[in-house]
Amino acid sequence: IRISGAVYEYPMVDRDPLPSWTTGNVTLMGDAAHATYPVGSNGATLAIIDARKLGRAIRDFGPTRPALLAYEAEMRPRAEGVLRANRGKGPDAVMQMVEDRCGGVFEDIETVIPRADLAAHAEHYKRLSGFSIDILNAEPPILGPFKG
Repeated sequence: IRISGAVYEYPMVDRDPLPSWTTGNVTLMGDAAHATYPVGSNGATLAIIDARKLGRAIRDFGPTRPALLAYEAEMRPRAEGVLRANRGKGPDAVMQMVEDRCGGVFEDIETVIPRADLAAHAEHYKRLSGFSIDILNAEPPILGPFKG
C-alpha cells in the first residue's frame, strides 16, 4: 500500500478522453471509447447512441474507414462533453447542492431543492449530453421508412 501511486475508495474513476477512437479499420464504442462515471445512465445511453451512429455511418459510407471516422467525428466530442459534465455539474451534482444548502439534513427534499429546480438541472444535463428526448427524437432515422 505504501508504494502504490494512488488508492481510490471508489474503483470506477473516469478516464481522460482518448485522442482518437479509430486505428486502421477498427474503432471503439461504448465504455471502451469513453469510460464515464456510472451515473445518469451514461454508459448504457452512450453505447446505444454509439451503435446507432456507427450503424448510420456504415449505411452512409459502407463498411469502410471513412464510416468509422465519420462516426468518431460526431460522437467523440459528445462523449467528451459528457465526461466533462460529470466532473462538474453532472446529474449527481444535486447531491452536492443538498449538502451545500442544508448539510444533508432535511425532512422534505422540496424544501431544499424544489422539484422544478431538480427538473431544470436534469434537463440541462440531458441537453448538454445529447440525452434530451427532443434531441434524440429529432435525429434522422437509421434506416429509411419501411417499404414492405
